[in-house]
Amino acid sequence: GVAFTMLLKLFIMKLTRPQIKIMLEHTDSPYIRAMGFLYLRMAMTDGYKELWGWFEPHLGDKEEFTIDGTSSTKTTIGEFAKRLLTDQDFFGDRLPRIPVLMQRQIDANVKAWEAEQAKLPAQPAPSVEPEVQPGSQIGSQNEIQRAHDDRNEERDSRRERDRERDHDRDERGSGGRERDERRERDRERDRERERERDEKERERKREREAERAKEKEAEKEREREREKERETEREKEREAVREREKLKRKKQEVH
Repeated sequence: GVAFTMLLKLFIMKLTRPQIKIMLEHTDSPYIRAMGFLYLRMAMTDGYKELWGWFEPHLGDKEEFTIDGTSSTKTTIGEFAKRLLTDQDFFGDRLPRIPVLMQRQIDANVKAWEAEQAKLPAQPAPSVEPEVQPGSQIGSQNEIQRAHDDRNEERDSRRERDRERDHDRDERGSGGRERDERRERDRERDRERERERDEKERERKREREAERAKEKEAEKEREREREKERETEREKEREAVREREKLKRKKQEVH
């Protein structure tokens, strides 16, 4: 569908980490954020080792949206992200298989996160946009605007808490940034070695092709020499025939 068409374009673009982070925290539309999570679930190339680190800060996100535009698929960003972590089925399409050991670790992390959330005090219900009764004119627009501002403020506050938690986790000595930089350096070295291997293979291929072309040219030269020798032999045979003819005519003249 449309989602996978957009995913294909994102794969071609090869998003960077900052670009992915922007998608996951985008404030314009939850669908942009959902595409970011789906991109990570489909495109991770490190054995999904970093998948939990990307998803975990957003599991409690209550921003709502409908996956296919109908009320039956209404969900939240957090529930959507959790489903991508724990379910291989995405509306009839099979998601890439997460290695067994990594899937077990993710499932354990999800259960631990849910247990931790269950210990937290209940969050107040989100404010509901007031209904404007027919004929009501005084204050209705102000109330709607205040409700809208409250929702935005609550969402921004939640995202700020998530960012602070990520920052605190790094500051506690997890070495997340250093680990990411180290992994990126390792991947760059791997890519460089791969490029070198490819270049050496191409050079060997060019050398083999040049050797084959040289051998083919040498074979043609040998064939030309053999043809010259055959032509020389044929010329000798013709000369011998002419000599025999001359002797025969002389004998006839004598008689």
